[in-house]
This record gives sequence, C-alpha cells and structure tokens, in this order.
Amino acid sequence: MAPEILNGEPADRRSDIFALGVVFYEMLSGHHPFAAPTPTAMIGQVLHQPPRPLDPSVPAPYATIANRALAKSPADRYQTAHEIVYDLNHTDQVRPQPAAASPALAEPARGKWRINSGLMWAIFGIASAIIIPWSNHFLNQRSAPPATTASAPAAVIAGTLAVLPPKVADAADTKLATFGRGLAESLAQRLSDLSVNHDVAVLSARQLEDKKVTTLADAARELGATSALALTLTRDGDLVHASYTISQPDKSPSPSNVQPAGHAAAERVLASGTVTAPVSDMFSIENQLATATATALNIPLRTEEQRALAAHGTTFPEAYQYFLQGRGYLLEAFTPETVNSAQTMFKEALRIDPNYGAAKAGLGESWLYAYDNTHQPVDIEQARKACSEAVMLGNAGADGHICLGRLAEQTGKATEAVTEYQKALQLEPANDRASIGLAKSYEKLNQPEKAEAVYKQAIALRPNYWRGYDQLGGFYFRTANYAKAEQMFRTATEKDPQSFRSYSNLAAALVSEEKDVQAVAALKKSLGLHPIAEAYVNLGITLFRLRRFDEAAEQFRKSIQLAPDVYDKWSSLGDAEYYGGHRSLAMSDYKKAIDLATAQLKTSPNDANILGDLAGLYSMTGNAPQAIDLMNRALAINHTDSGLMFEAVLLYNQLQQTGPALEWLAKALAAGYSPSVVAKAPALDNLHSNPRYQQLMQSTQHQP
Repeated sequence: MAPEILNGEPADRRSDIFALGVVFYEMLSGHHPFAAPTPTAMIGQVLHQPPRPLDPSVPAPYATIANRALAKSPADRYQTAHEIVYDLNHTDQVRPQPAAASPALAEPARGKWRINSGLMWAIFGIASAIIIPWSNHFLNQRSAPPATTASAPAAVIAGTLAVLPPKVADAADTKLATFGRGLAESLAQRLSDLSVNHDVAVLSARQLEDKKVTTLADAARELGATSALALTLTRDGDLVHASYTISQPDKSPSPSNVQPAGHAAAERVLASGTVTAPVSDMFSIENQLATATATALNIPLRTEEQRALAAHGTTFPEAYQYFLQGRGYLLEAFTPETVNSAQTMFKEALRIDPNYGAAKAGLGESWLYAYDNTHQPVDIEQARKACSEAVMLGNAGADGHICLGRLAEQTGKATEAVTEYQKALQLEPANDRASIGLAKSYEKLNQPEKAEAVYKQAIALRPNYWRGYDQLGGFYFRTANYAKAEQMFRTATEKDPQSFRSYSNLAAALVSEEKDVQAVAALKKSLGLHPIAEAYVNLGITLFRLRRFDEAAEQFRKSIQLAPDVYDKWSSLGDAEYYGGHRSLAMSDYKKAIDLATAQLKTSPNDANILGDLAGLYSMTGNAPQAIDLMNRALAINHTDSGLMFEAVLLYNQLQQTGPALEWLAKALAAGYSPSVVAKAPALDNLHSNPRYQQLMQSTQHQP
C-alpha cells in the first residue's frame, strides 16, 4: 500500500504507480524495498523510510525509475503509467528529476510553474469530447414538423458547435434528465459525423459539463465554440416537448437584434422552436433537432447524409427510448448504481429488439464499467460476449468495435485494441473515441510515430479546428519535443485566436525552450482573454526568472485575489518582494504562507514537499533551527528528489552557511537538476564568484 492509503488519505492512480514501483524494485533487487520483520514495522518503513539502496550493479536509470515510482508523496511520483513507459524506452534521457512533461521552475525558490487544466488536457490528449461514449444512431421521423422561428442564416459558417448540457423543466423528473443526457450525446455524435464532408466540429454536452460550461459565452471562451445548441425538455403526460435554440455570439450587438427572453444580449439566435413527440417515440425529436441545427448552421446536406441522419439501428421507438436512457446513465459517475441502471435500460432495449447492435455495444461497455468497480473476471466475460455479439449483428456501427477496443485495452491487449479502433474509424472516420483510443494504444505499444500519425489524421479531417493542433502539441510536449509543441500550439492560436488555453499551452512550451520573454507575451495574451489564478502564477514566475520582480509581484497578487488560501502563492509573492527590495512586505507574506502551510501539514504530516517549502519559508524569516529541522525531515522522506536538494541549497545559502549550500548544490546537479535554473536563481548571485560554485557549474557543461 502507498503511504497515502496507510494514512487514510484519498487514493488515485498514483497509488497504483507506487505498487508498481514495489514490484519493479523487487524485479531489480530480489527483495522488498521496505522489508521488515513484522507488518507493523513494514508500515513504518513505508511511511517514514526511503527504500533500501539498490545494488550498484543495477543500471542507474532503472534505479531512478524505481525510486521515483516509490516517492512518498504522490506529487513526486510518475503521474501516469505512460510516463514510466516513456522513461523505460528512453533510459539514456532519464535523470532523477521531475518528468519533462511537468515543467517546474525553481524560482521563486518555492514557486512552482502551474500548468492549467487546459494544458494538462493538451498534454495527455484526453479532451472529454474524445472519451465520451456516444450513440451513433438516428431514427426515422415520426411526428409533425417543429414550430420554428429563425433569423436569416445568411453568413453563418458551421465552425464549432457546442451542444450545451440539456435542461429539464421539472428538476424532480430524473428519468427525463437521464434521457436528455443520452439524447444530447447521441445528437452530438450524429452531427459530428458530418465533419467528414463539412467544416464542422462538435463539443458534446458531457465535455462541457466536465469544464463546468453551461452557456454559449463560456463555451466560446473556454473551448472556442462559434455556436451552441441549447435544449430544454418538458414532460406533459405522454408527450415530451424539446425546446431548442441555436445561437452564435454576436460581437456587434445592435438594438435591432431582438433576443428571446432569457437570452444574453450578446447572442444572435439563428433558429429556435419546439419539437413534440410521444415519450414512447423519440425518433422524431432527434431527427428534427439534427436537421434544424444543420439548416441553421448552413450545412448543405448531401443525399447520403440526409439518409444517414434518418438512419436507425432499430425500428422500435420504445427500444430507442430505453437505449438513450442507458446512454444517459453511462454519462453519469460510474458508480455501481448508475452502471446497474444502464445495464437494466440496455437489457430492456434488447428485450424489445434483440437485434439492436448499438444497445448490445452499450451493454458491453456497461460491463466494462462494472469491472472497473468490482474487478470480477465474470464482468469481463460478459463484456466480451456483448461486444462480440454487437459486431456480429452488423448494425452497431463503430460502437461495436470501440467496445471490443476498450475490452482489449482493459485486458492488456494493445495490439488487438489497435485493430478494433482501426475498424471503427473505417466505419466512422470522424469518431473521436476511436481516434483517441487508437493513439493511446499505439503509445502503449511504444509506437509514438503511429500515435503521431493518428493525431495528424484528425487534423487532416478537420484542418480548421484548433483542438486537433492543440492535441498534437500536447503529444509533442509529453515527449519533450518542445519545438514542435510550440509550432502546434501557435497554429492552434491562429485557428482560434480566442483560445486562452492554447496561449497558456504555448507559454509552457516556450518556457521549456527557455524563451521566457516570448512566454510572457503568450501568458499575457491568455490572461487578456480569460484570467485564471494559475496563469497569473505562471506569468509571475516567468517574470521572476527575468528578474522583473515588481511585475512578478503584481501577478502573484492577482493570483491571490482569485485563490487567497494557497500558501505557495503567498511564498512566491514574498520572494518577488524580497528580491525586489521590499523586505518588510516580504516578511508579512512569508508569515502568511507559513500559517497556511502549517495548517496543510497537519493533514499531510509526511509530505516532503510541504516540509521542504516550510523549511525554506523559515529560512527567509531567519528561523534557522526550525528551517534546518524541517529540511532534514523532508530529505529523510525523499532523499532522491533533485528539486528538494536544490531547496536545501537555497536554505543554507540564505542562512549564510556556504559550505553546506555548495555540498547540496553538488548533489542536486549530480541528481540531474537543471544548471540553467541554478544559473538564473537570484538567491545564488552571491555565489557566482565562489571558485567551488564555478567548478560545479563548469562541470555540468561537459555532461551529456
């Protein structure tokens, strides 16, 4: 068990990485890293002691990988298994320092570069629009045309459509809400299929929910949407009314732009209306909504596309109703309750129509989610049976092969997963779930060239859609190809000049290339579009590296206004004011940071990062005994972290103990800490004339 589990703290995939580290260590050494005579003693070793040193005959890169996986703090471990695979296949690049995909700037001394959620999304290429299970089946129209009002759509371009999370008039009608979620996702996938022949991209309601986006304005700012489809469902006895509005941002509002009640003045309504159908017959609602949206966005439908929009995987309306509810449950949290509800709905759909391939595929995926909760082999076998039957029926479209692809992934058969995802893309070239599954499988097989090709194919399919470039940039960033990452992020900003996340991603690539001045410009552009706390921190740290201390302090203050209870924001502000000549203000900031960090340490008493940060803060306030004690505790927990070693350098130098500072500098550099970061650190200016410092820095120039 990982330390956080033993401490009763939340576990995540990094806890599994710790367990993997234990196995890896045993493979290298033949013994357990925390061997002890009793279980209680072993728990103590896991919580408080580093693993026993590996035999010197073990190649250093493998020892480094094992030790990093066994870090006490989850933040210091590998964050994903992909990172481990990459290091194992690039051992010549392995250094005992944080992975290249998480750039950490050590100045200010305790300030860490904050990669915003958009960048993490870009780095790992897991935009929720790609991973959401979607239905791919529109059904025949069965009711009267909707009552529709529309403004002239003349100059409207398809662009990027956001399908907003649907609303339900009666919040207590949970069944209708579940149906609405399934309807919105099915509608999003069907419209997305049009991107094969038209310049349109679709953002699903689930993706928007993950980003807490509920309006067109937010979707435009956060994800580059150029239009939105808003749905409100109402039940009236046996009838369902689906009111819809298709709108786009109006950048030049005028008094003549009359908006319906409840709509923001900055939106231009392209079409609105209400579709009504019996609750037992949902075919017509989806068909009419799809047709109305395509018309409003000026998407000229070809004959085969019109047939595709009217195609169906079942002739039974009631089966389709159950299918949408099943999809809706799978879009909720994957708890045993929601998974069981999804299975019930899919089984009801199949009871009505045993040949309903999409429902078979949905049932197969629900068994896979059940396995995530239970880890029972019987669930895998049920999934295998349902997925295979879905493909054999021949009417499941891409869903059946995606189901088999996910099954292969979950059972460790990446080669089989590649085959299934390829088949899915042959059937539906615009299916994002299949694309990202294929790319992930190639990465698992250590075939980055093929993974790269998949991202490029996605771009070729939608050359004017910014996100494809952003995802490819994330792939390059993750593999430390920062020049190509920069190029892709720049292209993303050109495709969508309003994408604040792409500008932030671009800044991260520029910082990794040590292009700090350009990074500042990119971050300012990002903040001008949409200010968030972590972007202010990133800008502050970059300005600090450029020794523009007063400007850095200003950015840290803005970050504190948005997130006042985060200790490292206060410590970063203190650093900027300290080195900017405002030391009395800095002392106040350091004391505030100490209070917040001390409170956090009570929750995580063995977190080496917090201990090290507190040690540095006490050194800045002149409390040498407390600073040294905390640093010793931190290093006892994690003695291989080069970043923590560098904090020891700063601490001892601040306490005017030059000898220990230089000793720790030698250790940090030997452990792989960045010499360029050391050279730029204002805290070490006093050492630049020291012969030992010069010798250490010169020695790094000869290292490979």
